[in-house]
Amino acid sequence: MSPAYHSRFRSEPSRRHINLRATTRLTILLTATLIGCGGAERGADGGASGSSPATAAGSSGAPAATVDACSLLTSSEIAAATGLGWGEGTVNASLSARGRSVCDWVASGGDYATAQVMTVADASIFEANRDSAREVFGLVQGDVSITGADRAYATSEGSLIAMVVGDLFVQVTYIPPGPGNVMSATRQLATAVAGRL
Repeated sequence: MSPAYHSRFRSEPSRRHINLRATTRLTILLTATLIGCGGAERGADGGASGSSPATAAGSSGAPAATVDACSLLTSSEIAAATGLGWGEGTVNASLSARGRSVCDWVASGGDYATAQVMTVADASIFEANRDSAREVFGLVQGDVSITGADRAYATSEGSLIAMVVGDLFVQVTYIPPGPGNVMSATRQLATAVAGRL
């Protein structure tokens, strides 16, 4: 490969990287909205504040249970939905906090892909998150029907589905190894998650 081709290749972002960056920014935006709305509290050390990471104050002020996001999907369920092999889910300690549990799965093999589930013990943040996604990225396709969810919306390419299940706000994300609409796979994952809540 010539050096000119190599430098041109590195300077031109692929569609996959653009899709990954847009969805990553959306996930960060939605997490920031959660923190701004009081959906999770962090102590001075950046860790969860309070003595119990399993509870958070909900919109009524009463403690609400946080669900372990890693308990809501299995690697085999993600494989069935996506056609890829997956490692086990791991807690994302940098995004998890009091009232919020985040779990990440990474595809095994040569293709990079990731799946994520986030649960927040405050369903009232659903509207603010949908509005933020729409305003900043224009990515919201609108309401979608997910069995077991009270309400749900999805991004236009289907890589993110956010939903209300009971008193919880739940976000399911699937970043595929390449560009394209992944609504079917993400919907299958979101349905499995909602079915466990």
